Amino acid sequence: MMDRFLSRTLNFAVMGLIVASALGALLLGYHGLYRFVTSRAEDGVGAVVVGIGLAVLCFVLCRHRHELADS
Repeated sequence: MMDRFLSRTLNFAVMGLIVASALGALLLGYHGLYRFVTSRAEDGVGAVVVGIGLAVLCFVLCRHRHELADS
């Protein structure tokens, strides 16, 4: 019973991190692109760089999800 609870909690936490990083990457990427197009490039570049970092984090979490949480 406890093993199943811990396994599901860990799986939920890993999936939550994946969803949060993907959502952040999408929001910051589009926000940065919008800022870049509306001639505020200095604000947009920072948001795009952080968005790319979150996208890489999401990719790594997705790739190693089965190693992080046994599902």
